[in-house]
Amino acid sequence: MGDMNAIDPEDYRYFVSDSDQYEQQQALTYVDAAHEAYFSVKPANLVSQQMKNAGFQDCFEFSKQQRPLWTTWTGTRVDRIYVSKNWQHKIQCYPYVSGISDHLPLIMDIDCTQ
Repeated sequence: MGDMNAIDPEDYRYFVSDSDQYEQQQALTYVDAAHEAYFSVKPANLVSQQMKNAGFQDCFEFSKQQRPLWTTWTGTRVDRIYVSKNWQHKIQCYPYVSGISDHLPLIMDIDCTQ
């Protein structure tokens, strides 16, 4: 399942150290404000949390790959592919760098030979 166009606060931890909760909140406030200013809408942070609560996991996390820092040319990561935590097939995920869109398409290869 993919194309959620939702911000996940976990993607923006690289802005600050894990130990400073105030800095983390400031970084997320900055990301939210930038998103709202660019798109004229508030970001949909809840989508990512609801997907996690429903038992889905980001494909990069599931396959233990480093996730991209951004998937849009504005510097935010809003694109993701979710898989069930019970998924049985091996996967590889990667962004496809292209100037055709303002987003980087995500691709998930599935090994169905297992």
